[in-house]
Amino acid sequence: MNETDSRAFWAYFLQALAGDEAALDPKARAHYVEPEVAKRDEASGLSGRTEGLVQLTYADQKRYGCDFKWQSDRTLKPNDPARTILQPKNNLRCGVKILANQIIVLHKPLFARSSY
Repeated sequence: MNETDSRAFWAYFLQALAGDEAALDPKARAHYVEPEVAKRDEASGLSGRTEGLVQLTYADQKRYGCDFKWQSDRTLKPNDPARTILQPKNNLRCGVKILANQIIVLHKPLFARSSY
């Protein structure tokens, strides 16, 4: 694929992902109670919560070097757009880091049983 087509593919892919995960709402939050997905977030201490356009957790900051700041965000209301995890640029950049790790570093396919 040439660069223009590659950029278009990833833009549409991320839009579709954010549409499926959060209905394109940057303030979307989910709370899972099923034990297999309700894992405890080591950074926030919350269980089964994902947030933002691609439904991430504060633990992703440590895992992937994302620009989320739990210590300052915890003083804000859960749907405050000033929270670093809810800022579209931060959330999408983190999603791209996760995809890069999955595809480039781990050599896993884009769609796999253990991930997207």
